[in-house]
Amino acid sequence: MTTRFLNKPDLPPFQGANTFFGLKIGNVTTESDYGIIGIPMDFGSTFRTGQRFAPQKVRELSRIISGIDYFIKEDIFKEFSVLDYGDINVVPGYIDKSLTLIQEHLEKISKNVNMVHVGGDHLITLPILRSLHDKFGKIELIHFDAHTDSWGSIYGSEFSHANWLRQAISEDLLSDVYQIAIRGSLYSKNDMKFQEAFGVKIYDMQKIRSKGFENVMGELQNNLKSEHIYITVDIDAVDPAYAPGTGIPEPGGISSWEIMTFFRSMSFKTLGMDIVEILPAYDFSDITSILGANLIFQYLSAQAKLKKA
Repeated sequence: MTTRFLNKPDLPPFQGANTFFGLKIGNVTTESDYGIIGIPMDFGSTFRTGQRFAPQKVRELSRIISGIDYFIKEDIFKEFSVLDYGDINVVPGYIDKSLTLIQEHLEKISKNVNMVHVGGDHLITLPILRSLHDKFGKIELIHFDAHTDSWGSIYGSEFSHANWLRQAISEDLLSDVYQIAIRGSLYSKNDMKFQEAFGVKIYDMQKIRSKGFENVMGELQNNLKSEHIYITVDIDAVDPAYAPGTGIPEPGGISSWEIMTFFRSMSFKTLGMDIVEILPAYDFSDITSILGANLIFQYLSAQAKLKKA
């Protein structure tokens, strides 16, 4: 199946309508192999804000990417239907209402469409998981992040980018959780007890550096049990030397090459992914948004190759 581009193919990337990779626009009733949707909500952020502007910035930068990944070599935009599904409407300042709107919107999209969600802060992952749970049951989650995101009430709120995972586990949405690149500071010595009780498997930076990133990722893939796998990427999993444009940067993370290698070498199909916490206002020369756009492209390329196999 050939995707029709919204812009003429001979237009340079700085001309024409601004969509992900220059793709045609879809809506909740449109069937496609893959869809990309923006969720411009940053009301759950506890420090820097401005992640609401990431979907438009990643759209803009994605248009410099050509149609074939150098290593995967799948012409995904010709062989598979990929559409930009626009942005989900949210209500600035109203977390509960926005979470409901996100979930309701996603539940209208066909379960046959493999979706990429571009945030926004990490709280957007909670309504995504709720919608996936309604369609598929319990989800196996791969979580790239510098932080555990499993604290209880933080600054008086149980719904923020710092505790969405605790909510997802408490709501019984998940079967297994794998956390990658954890290294951020804790509030208390007891902060890890919630993860331990649930059985979260943590591949922190010390383990990654002692065993090697490729070895750890091989171990992760061998541990996967489900056909219902979802990937969430907080861009702060990547070292701020490579991705400075984020809300709470933490030194000592994985490199852009390492996370790109993960997506390029994926050997399993997923229900979708999200990429969150890109903050354009703090980005240097757009390198964080460019990385985000490339991760989406490599994810789509790897998933398309698996779909074709």
